[in-house]
Amino acid sequence: MTAVEARNSRDTPPDDPLAAAHAREAALEAEVHRLRRDDLTGFLRRGPWGQQAAEALPRLGAEVLMLITDLDRFKRINDRFGHRGGDVVLHTQARRLRESLPSTAVLGRLGGDGGDEFLALTRHDAVDLDKLTQVLARPVEILGRAVPVSASIGAAVRPPGARAPVLADLLATADDALYEAKTAGRGRCRIHTC
Repeated sequence: MTAVEARNSRDTPPDDPLAAAHAREAALEAEVHRLRRDDLTGFLRRGPWGQQAAEALPRLGAEVLMLITDLDRFKRINDRFGHRGGDVVLHTQARRLRESLPSTAVLGRLGGDGGDEFLALTRHDAVDLDKLTQVLARPVEILGRAVPVSASIGAAVRPPGARAPVLADLLATADDALYEAKTAGRGRCRIHTC
């Protein structure tokens, strides 16, 4: 080491403890974000979604709408285009949902990796379900090809004057409506009251 290098190394302050603490805090926040949100869509994972949805229910009152959206024949897309093609569809459909619903909607993705079901809790007067079904039926471009896609939607609403809904009841009702939409031929929306 030369005399100049030795002098420069003595003049260099030791690691800044405050900067190191900020770096650790940022790394922890990034890890918490990764555990709470799906990497591909940015939607909440099921557990954190349930917590936020339960907190949102009292705000929504009689206006509540629960949606479960399932991508139709998603396995065929994965089989034909691989998981990268499937990821393109998931990302595109998640973006379409986000753009079609109010910014206050609580959005989630079921099943994590490979899951093709999305959850949304919002106000029922803020969503045109027919239009949403049409938006989710627009083709998605995969590897330069327009690939037909569709989604089935199960919706649960609370009728006027009914007791305050429980999140589990809304989910079960929306799931029943989703099953009905799929059996009716897919690419459809069915609404049940809770």
